[in-house]
Amino acid sequence: MTDNRQDVVFLEFGSHADAFHSHFLFLKDRFNIHLIVNEKIVPFLTTSVPLASVQKLRVEGRTPLSVSLEVRRIVERIRPALVFFHTAQGNIVRELCFLLPRKYPAVGVHHNADKLIPWHSFSQRLISLRLRHYFVLADYIKENLAPLVSPKIRLQEVYTIYYERPPGFREILKTKPLRVAVPGAVEQSRRDFRGLAEALWKTPLNDRVEIAVLGDGSRGEGPALRRELRAAGLETSFTFFDGYLSEADMVSYLASSDLIMPLLHPGMPYFPLFEKYKISGSYNLAYGYQKPLLMHQRLAGKKEFKPVALGYEMEELAPSLNRLAQDPSPLTPLAQNIKTDPRLDFRRQQKLYDAFIQSALGQVGPEAGKG
Repeated sequence: MTDNRQDVVFLEFGSHADAFHSHFLFLKDRFNIHLIVNEKIVPFLTTSVPLASVQKLRVEGRTPLSVSLEVRRIVERIRPALVFFHTAQGNIVRELCFLLPRKYPAVGVHHNADKLIPWHSFSQRLISLRLRHYFVLADYIKENLAPLVSPKIRLQEVYTIYYERPPGFREILKTKPLRVAVPGAVEQSRRDFRGLAEALWKTPLNDRVEIAVLGDGSRGEGPALRRELRAAGLETSFTFFDGYLSEADMVSYLASSDLIMPLLHPGMPYFPLFEKYKISGSYNLAYGYQKPLLMHQRLAGKKEFKPVALGYEMEELAPSLNRLAQDPSPLTPLAQNIKTDPRLDFRRQQKLYDAFIQSALGQVGPEAGKG
């Protein structure tokens, strides 16, 4: 049988590998996928989608121009129908947008979509002279961004929430009736652990609640945070890990959790961006594993999250979790709302994704993907 698929070059120069599988699922029926990726994330690639080729790229210690020239040579060899920038920002992407011939249509994903506002980033304005089609990572980002970007820019929301069960997955029984998962690195600038500790110091959790911090608690700010929790008598409410948490272990803990907590609070440096233009990776994990979100009320009250999130003010956090440990029934409808949300249906997402790709290829009218 003849393979009528076209070629796509899929580029990632940074570290955003967690969403690859979703994009590959969307692309695989139409394209042979040629992955060009920072060599540092190759060990973390997990997908059952067959790839036409994988090109490891040394990025560290090289100039953006050097990397870009190497990528251009690979692209010219493959001669793809589409170039896909998985992280559509940064110096390498800017150089490539000038170096790649315009005969190769391009589309990108923006993880910091506020940069698409013209007065927010001069570098992004240069990239957008070449790259006009951007996926953004939630409905609310597109809604907030569309009135502010150039009319030449096309936006399409995409939910990269489709995960595979990794090898080594196993059932991890809860040690307490209620488990709250906090995925990601133990970094105060990204997750407000100290705000959480202060709230729990004022009103402690009972012994039926566990907060599982799904990141390496032995490096960076982890040891200092654990010392502070120990000094405050709070450490028994937390589970930490001494070392890198494998994807299998991460997924195993997520699957056994009752709630997923992004730990984003007002007063954090980037909180206003999360209200309008950014997502936390915790959102996709919550949608993908159909777990309700535990969020500050400033976020939980928004249209995107009202049906799927339990909101809190800081002073009410511990009492709310203590009540849930006794009676978790309020979580059931939130999880059900994730399962039945038509926006998250794979077939719907596939249809929107395909239409946007076709628009980038110039195969449909100019309204496709219009903000």
